[in-house]
Amino acid sequence: MILHCCIINNMNAGKNKAHAYNKSNFIPHIVNDTFAMDTYSMDDLGVALDFVKKEGINLLMINGGDGTMQMTMTELIKHLPEDRIPIILPLRGGTMNMVANNLGVRKSPIDTVRIIMRHVAAFNRGEEDLSTIPLKVLKIKDARYGVRYGFTFSNGVVYRIQKAYYATGNPSFQTAANLTTALIGSFVLGTPTGRKYFERMKVCIEIDGRTYPYDKVMLSVASVLKKLVLWFKPFYESEKKGLDKFYFLAVSMDSFTIIANIRALSTGKLRSEKSFNNVAHEIRIQAEGGYGVDGELTEDVPSDVTITEGPPINFLVVPESIRTTTMGFTFKHWLNSDLIINHNNAKSPAAYLLPA
Repeated sequence: MILHCCIINNMNAGKNKAHAYNKSNFIPHIVNDTFAMDTYSMDDLGVALDFVKKEGINLLMINGGDGTMQMTMTELIKHLPEDRIPIILPLRGGTMNMVANNLGVRKSPIDTVRIIMRHVAAFNRGEEDLSTIPLKVLKIKDARYGVRYGFTFSNGVVYRIQKAYYATGNPSFQTAANLTTALIGSFVLGTPTGRKYFERMKVCIEIDGRTYPYDKVMLSVASVLKKLVLWFKPFYESEKKGLDKFYFLAVSMDSFTIIANIRALSTGKLRSEKSFNNVAHEIRIQAEGGYGVDGELTEDVPSDVTITEGPPINFLVVPESIRTTTMGFTFKHWLNSDLIINHNNAKSPAAYLLPA
């Protein structure tokens, strides 16, 4: 059994633009059965995924951010049978890279590809194993925007801060941290800007068929990822989720209570009668404002969204060398390690992952 690999570069993604990552950067590091393709539009992505289908690509490296991942997952699921969707490895080519962060992918796209290519070549020779981990994506249905498959849905204050973040024109970890801290400080000082960002939003939420008892929230977040942006890991007992549910958080407390408990909220320890912090199978959210899916923001108009479980997508578990920085710090793999599947080239326990 042989892994056939392809790298798709979204040339509009943040880091790809800033560092001019394109297929010519990767060609010196790839092995014979690997292709690299640059995309600039949805039409280009469609052509690339047609190639993936026709050539039997079974390891797809996606060089872009979370928005790129969301668009690519949506097109893959719509156009390929579930058992023919390749193993996925996200590369850090975007403005936001939460999917890569949760897998522990911390090196640059070029360094990640260079290291992975060595492991792929060894696997194809039968000299070492590779591991994958399944992750059910969210299926997000909206009458205005259709069906999308992604990883994280958010609205309320999260949506507002994301809009301000992109408006800076300088997307980075430092910008996000500074902006979030400044807006919290602005609210505490009672400025009009602070009050605007931390207003509660009118909603009607159903969680697995039961009505959420509050008609206003500061935010709601649905995700299949444990760790979100910056230092936020807001889900209660996140290690217990498993594969068959997604996380859901809705917070209806007043702004001052939330700010006073921001540490508990950001570490998954906030439990209140005016919040929901658990797992779910299906959520319907009718809200007076817009929302974001993996950093892609809708218009700030009333929304009506149903979120359910999508199909499982298999992600490559990266070696420690990709999780370790040049300073020697090793980042955590935030997905449930109990779900990891080990693949031996001679006899794979899940052969459907490796189409002939």
